[in-house]
Amino acid sequence: SLVSWGVQVILSGHTHEDAWIPANEAFPYAQMVSGGPKPEAARWIEGTADESELKLVMRDLDGKIVREAVFKPA
Repeated sequence: SLVSWGVQVILSGHTHEDAWIPANEAFPYAQMVSGGPKPEAARWIEGTADESELKLVMRDLDGKIVREAVFKPA
């Protein structure tokens, strides 16, 4: 399961608006959801990683940062 695997974040899309759902006791992993399909709601998520962190950045179609999240190795 996601919990036993130590998942910290789930990425998803194909919804009508973006969302950030933080981890909690019931679901100890966050969820980042990109938006669309209308251009004003469209988003994309890009990630960069190295040995110290995973950084996720959600942007709108103009490239403006909408959301950011950073995860350290567990």
